[in-house]
Amino acid sequence: MFSCARQVVKPPEPLPVLPPAAPAPEKPAADIDRLGPLLGSCDWKGFFEAVDTVLPALEKDPGRIFAAGGSGYSAESLASALRKIRTLYSDGKTPAELSEALFSLFEFVDLSSADRKAFFTAYYVPEFEARLEPGGPFRFPLYSPPPDLLQVKLFPLGPDYRTAVLRGRIDEKNRFVPYFDRAEIDGKKILSGRGLEIAYLKDPLEVLILQIQGSGRLLFMDGTVKLAAYAGKNGRPYLSVGKYMAEKGMLPPEEVSWANIRSFLDSNPEKLQEVLFSNPSYVFFRIKDAGQVVGSRGLPLTPLHSIAVDEIHIPPLSLCLVDLKKPVIGEDGLVKSFAPLVEPAFAMDEGSAIKGPARVDIFLGSGTGPERLAGALRSEGSLYLLVPGHFD
Repeated sequence: MFSCARQVVKPPEPLPVLPPAAPAPEKPAADIDRLGPLLGSCDWKGFFEAVDTVLPALEKDPGRIFAAGGSGYSAESLASALRKIRTLYSDGKTPAELSEALFSLFEFVDLSSADRKAFFTAYYVPEFEARLEPGGPFRFPLYSPPPDLLQVKLFPLGPDYRTAVLRGRIDEKNRFVPYFDRAEIDGKKILSGRGLEIAYLKDPLEVLILQIQGSGRLLFMDGTVKLAAYAGKNGRPYLSVGKYMAEKGMLPPEEVSWANIRSFLDSNPEKLQEVLFSNPSYVFFRIKDAGQVVGSRGLPLTPLHSIAVDEIHIPPLSLCLVDLKKPVIGEDGLVKSFAPLVEPAFAMDEGSAIKGPARVDIFLGSGTGPERLAGALRSEGSLYLLVPGHFD
């Protein structure tokens, strides 16, 4: 939950074409005996909803090359394998048969290792009361992207920069400098009065949560529901407020959760700005009609089967398998136990804090259950890249 500011509903960009990598290893060491039964009980219905979302994008650019984990394959080979298993699902094959088909159609390349386990967090779609004009407690604005925020894409410099973007502004001395940080925007109110305010929330912590999740539903007094959709960021590094509070002794590391953060700040209001401003990253939004939340590639996200990854290491729309222990949350909001979570998922999103080849943020959807799980899920596990075993 503290992981990132979700990048959603930004305009889709052309998918990067990556150079072929070295030949894939002979056979990845996937624990088939353990994973098989767990896959058999996964959410196949949700997975094939995600397949139906991703397939048209793959078929639109069949010659695109995916390169990751020492493997190279085409979009068409991935689409072909997905169509085959989609046919089996339509034919009414059992979960066990679908699990077996997944192992036969794909090689499982483990992107984690003994000394570098995959690390998983989760994100969700929050819901907050909002107003279009300030009044009463509704005095904390959401901003649209400011016109002086510039983005410079560095991909012309070479493949090492294919996803690199510099964000900043031109100052009074005509220099390109970093854009204003959270303390300047919310503390000094540097953007106030520029006509950028698009809605108001009643709690600055809600603004931060909305920015970290990357999108959220806004509930207005007349019953209207709108979506605050990701529209840009200031380019400053994302720093976890939970980690900051733990380092400063405000909360024990094992007790960092949004509920405990809120409780601490309610009891210590003089610490509010210090905690909020410890994260210089800032996200801008646009208001749109409520509907499906989409990821950084402009495609609708499917709970459990859409993940945010570092696109430098895992190409967008890659098929992966997440393998971890998820916390089981009781009605009191406390973790009662842990249970296996093994699901196939597509790389459909990215985030400021999602860095490295085995760092994953799992999309959970909306509602109380996803909110509680997202707040508690910080687990190590394994991440597999599913490479189609036959090339067209």
